[in-house]
Amino acid sequence: LRFFWAELLNDNLQKYDRAAEEYTKVLLWDVAKLEKAEKDAEGKPKVKPGKWMVNAAYNAILAYDEVVKRDADKIKVETVTDINKKLTIPPQKKALLDACERYVKYVPGGEKKVEIAFKAAKIYYDYNYLEEAVKRFTQIAFDYPDYKFEDGGRAGEIAYNLVLDSYN
Repeated sequence: LRFFWAELLNDNLQKYDRAAEEYTKVLLWDVAKLEKAEKDAEGKPKVKPGKWMVNAAYNAILAYDEVVKRDADKIKVETVTDINKKLTIPPQKKALLDACERYVKYVPGGEKKVEIAFKAAKIYYDYNYLEEAVKRFTQIAFDYPDYKFEDGGRAGEIAYNLVLDSYN
């Protein structure tokens, strides 16, 4: 029921922040269930994830994206005096980043994994967390060199260029 409550908050009421919180609760509930479950010989849980786990993980990202868009004028951009200084990630973007990290961690075979990993890496990059950004961009460049985003851009090539730019 929690998933459908999140859907109502998201789709009909446009309460994206609350919807994202509810989607996250669905995901974390399923994760807790999987972590507590007995493991087979390969170390995989003997129970399957909940029916809505993958959708909840992805929809949380979409809802946090809407929060970031809605609050774009409220997000203060710090002035950079030292290019090596890490900037403070605003709470709205931090929530989006956390949702992306959860998706990548708990939905490793997800069909949107590359886009979401790239989104997380780009947030790190934009706020000068270059070590984290380079780690993620490098993984994308090596593991998905031919993957194409919806706009036709090649994930590996874009990620590789951003790794090089991080060292400049």
